[in-house]
Amino acid sequence: MKSAEKYGFTLIELLVVISIIGLLIGILLPALSVARSRAISVKCKSNLRQVGLAMQSYLQDFDEYLPSAKFMPSPIASGDPRQGLPKVMSSYLPLDNENKNPIYHCDGDDVLYDTCGSSYVYEIMFRGKKVVQLSQLMKLWGEDISESEVWLMYDYEPSRVELQNGTHLDITEFHREYNIVFADGHVDGLTADDFEED
Repeated sequence: MKSAEKYGFTLIELLVVISIIGLLIGILLPALSVARSRAISVKCKSNLRQVGLAMQSYLQDFDEYLPSAKFMPSPIASGDPRQGLPKVMSSYLPLDNENKNPIYHCDGDDVLYDTCGSSYVYEIMFRGKKVVQLSQLMKLWGEDISESEVWLMYDYEPSRVELQNGTHLDITEFHREYNIVFADGHVDGLTADDFEED
């Protein structure tokens, strides 16, 4: 009489398989994190591109003058009585009943958009100026750059932000790049290394 053969894995074989699976997960997780960050950055660039297109329409309607708005909507503390850019541009990018439009939201932002309706900073140095004056202004400050190099709106940098009521928000990095919409309407992303080269 033959003895019945047992089918199955030994404890060592199971441990080897589990350790291989653990090793593969350890290799893949950082790659997935980078892929997720890139996906967020791409969507963020798309949103900023929409803002850039709306800005180009605004410029055509207002004789090439940039909107006169504060750098961030309320309740971010600024002392500036002007409206934030989303409110000023609401004819071009309509706001909902909470004064928000998802175009102003970067998916990497967990706090800022919910608080004030924008994940992006509007560059106030040029507000109310004509686009053709931008490169002239930069030359006065010793920078020889064209309109295609002038930042209009960009990701809020990681920092601590004060609100009008005196409380603070801690803003973390949205993704691995700082996305920027430029005066000519194009969008690009810069890394920390790009800033060091300048």
